[in-house]
Amino acid sequence: MPLQNMPIRRKLMTIVLVTTGMALLLTCVGFVIAQLVSLRQSTVTQFVTLGEVIASNSTAALAFDDHEAADEILAALSAAQNVVAAGLFDGEGRRFATYPTELPAQTLQVGAADGYSFEGRYLLGSQPVTQDGRRRLGTLVLKLDMTPVSIWR
Repeated sequence: MPLQNMPIRRKLMTIVLVTTGMALLLTCVGFVIAQLVSLRQSTVTQFVTLGEVIASNSTAALAFDDHEAADEILAALSAAQNVVAAGLFDGEGRRFATYPTELPAQTLQVGAADGYSFEGRYLLGSQPVTQDGRRRLGTLVLKLDMTPVSIWR
């Protein structure tokens, strides 16, 4: 039925229905985007906390040159499902321990600055390992797969 032949009552109902439907659709899209951003931010916060805990626990291993203890500490990351790789580097940037242990050398490297950044679908983090919060013993580098919290896969 052409629009000009419709009764005014039906035209008004159609306009109200389309307007309400569009508002509902935009609200749903906004809600989903807000939830994804919130999930991404909370994942980053958890990742930063995990990095701080692992770096803190690695202090003794680096201070006493205990590779076995460092391997055990990094092996605990197997409980974190999204952690793809982790590396513990000494104060001179040499590889001290990795998770998984057979990780290729070029997978993780110490960056110029500490912090966290997104690279493709991964979140890379660099956390200093310090003794008493002052003396830097080394660096912890973590790589997290962000695919589970991404809408574009």
